[in-house]
Amino acid sequence: MNSSTDSLDALGRRPPPPGLRLGPLLWMRIRLFNTWYNSLLTLGALWIVYVTVTGLFRWGIWDAVFGVTPEPCEGIAGACWSVIGDFWRVFLAGRYPMEERWRVLAAYSLIIFMLTASFWPRFRQWRWYLLVWVADACVVFVLVRGGWFGLPVVGTRFWGGLMITLGLSSVGLAVGIPIGILLALGRTSSRIPVIKTLCVGFIELVRSVPFIMLLIMSSIMLPMFFPIAWDMDHLLRAQIATIMSAAANSAEITRGGLAGVGVGQFEAAKAIGLNYWRMMGIVVLPQALRYMIPVYVSMFIIFLKDTSLVVVVGLFDLLGVARLASQNPKWIGKDIEAFMFVAIIYFIMCYAVSQHSRRLEAKYRVRVH
Repeated sequence: MNSSTDSLDALGRRPPPPGLRLGPLLWMRIRLFNTWYNSLLTLGALWIVYVTVTGLFRWGIWDAVFGVTPEPCEGIAGACWSVIGDFWRVFLAGRYPMEERWRVLAAYSLIIFMLTASFWPRFRQWRWYLLVWVADACVVFVLVRGGWFGLPVVGTRFWGGLMITLGLSSVGLAVGIPIGILLALGRTSSRIPVIKTLCVGFIELVRSVPFIMLLIMSSIMLPMFFPIAWDMDHLLRAQIATIMSAAANSAEITRGGLAGVGVGQFEAAKAIGLNYWRMMGIVVLPQALRYMIPVYVSMFIIFLKDTSLVVVVGLFDLLGVARLASQNPKWIGKDIEAFMFVAIIYFIMCYAVSQHSRRLEAKYRVRVH
């Protein structure tokens, strides 16, 4: 077959030479208006985008009402964002006592500061990164729960909103991923068959059960395994279910990453006299984990959104607070605004995590084919 024919695409067009930069008009001509039906599709898509964007702008900003009381919302055609102005503290902290909410705001400020400081060059050393984040998590827990340094104790039954969403997902993955790595090593190792069997059983059992079922089982069945006098906290039960699910899923992700490392790396590590744990910790796992960054980020985003299921065990995360706000007699019929606000928060968090993942992939030169 002629090589000139092989270079044509499915529509019989010849692509531009590699490395040639197209101007915006030429790019639009080639990509969007190259045929009459593509031109119609482009114009139709532009019209839909225009109608959608202008409608949302008119409803959400131009004709909207901003405040804290429901009276100005009577008879308006736009959104009533006053429900957010009235409930924003509940979205952030749930039913946390009003006089102690400065502690929640201080915890949020500390988390934002640490996220900003993560770009400091010293954080490139993982030991510093781990040490500082563990210390930060301890300070945040002391601030929110209290009981030390003269701070009154605030029980988890008063927690809610964004702090539940971030706490369950972050702690679940921070604890579950290391456990999942150990489970993956136990599953791929054949030295101790009993440990391999237990790891396989745990992974397959937990991954085969829906996350909402894990929450219900941890809420109902988990206290049966402990003394009756020990009243296990509802948030702790949900956190255990999150850790179990994160460990099982990260174990399979790690197993896939280990399978992607060449056999020569194992043989080379053994040839220089490394034992099993040093071989995994120095040679194999760093290579495997580098290529698992996109998958781990996807898992974090999934867990961040799945925390909305904790409402079945009596906890109120962001979505639960939105339901609570829309059912308030003062704000009946304003559920669209509450859920839209929650959707915007979820989008901002997931987009920020995704962008940070892309920077990590570029830093470690991760190539996904």
